[in-house]
Amino acid sequence: MKLLQRWRDEAGRAGHTVQRIAVAYEVAGDGFWLARWLRAHGIEAYAIHPSALRCRASTAAPRPIVSTPRC
Repeated sequence: MKLLQRWRDEAGRAGHTVQRIAVAYEVAGDGFWLARWLRAHGIEAYAIHPSALRCRASTAAPRPIVSTPRC
């Protein structure tokens, strides 16, 4: 929370107004409590379950998705 507040203060000193702060993170098990805590403190929080993330095996360019006609 201190880090988020520090960044908000730095933006204010630079002449920018922070309208909202949003964070997203991967969570497993009982880590959803952090999202509830952040929301209670005015931070927009998104807890993403690992099974909802798409994993790519390599860093090469993604292969095109080929659509097959229905028979």
